[in-house]
Parts: sequence; structure tokens; C-alpha cells
Amino acid sequence: MTKGMQIGVAIGLVAVLVTVIFMAQKAVASFIDISAVSLNAAGIETDKSFYMTPAKIMGLVGTYDNGIVELYWKPIKKARLNGYRIYRGDVEGGETIIGSSISSGFADTTAKRDRIYYYRISAVNDLGEGAISNAISIDTN
Repeated sequence: MTKGMQIGVAIGLVAVLVTVIFMAQKAVASFIDISAVSLNAAGIETDKSFYMTPAKIMGLVGTYDNGIVELYWKPIKKARLNGYRIYRGDVEGGETIIGSSISSGFADTTAKRDRIYYYRISAVNDLGEGAISNAISIDTN
């Protein structure tokens, strides 16, 4: 084998080795993403909120004025949210979905006067719906 052929073989082997290392790094990164551990392949802490449904909504408050129930809550941070689901019912525990929002507020324009409504909120991402908030009651008198 000539010196030129030896160099060519060596370059080919290096290229194969680099490809194998690259593929191994991708496989490790995929494994880490799937297992939702807190360190990525480089040993840097990652945000695990991307691997789970959103947290339970906290701080839900509401008001009634001029025929409109306005709801506000503490927004969920560090989660790739698709939005929020709004639940309403005439009895606590009997709420059904009445709408959705992409912000941390919602105006219920379908509420009837002289009733007590119960509201709950949940956050939704690509993995599903988070825990539904505690209920609040709004009197539309």
C-alpha cells in the first residue's frame, strides 16, 4: 500500500469515527430528553416543565359587573402552554368547560343574573391538561 493510500484509509477511518461519535451523542441526548432528567448531555440543568403537564393554577379571582364575570389568575411560567381551559358550574364539583384563553384572564359574557356560579381553570400544553384549580364562587346578583 502506498503512502497516499495509507493517508486515504486513515482519513476514511477518522470520518467513520467522527460519525459514530456524533450518532452516539444524539442517542444520549434523545435518551435524556425522553427520560426527563434534570441534566442534559452537557451536564447543564434543564427545565423539566417541558416534560410534564402544567402545574395547578393558583390565585384564581373573579368579579361580576354589568353582566360579565371577569376571571384572573396567576399565569404559569416556564411551561410551553397551549392555553387555559375555563370551567363553570351551578354546583361546586359540577363544572364543565365553557371556554378557553391564551392569557391569564377570561370574560364570561354568558353568565345569567341572580345565580351563583363556580369557576375553575386549568393549563394545557402538548402533553395534556394540568390539575384543575380550586373553585371560586361568583354571585351574579
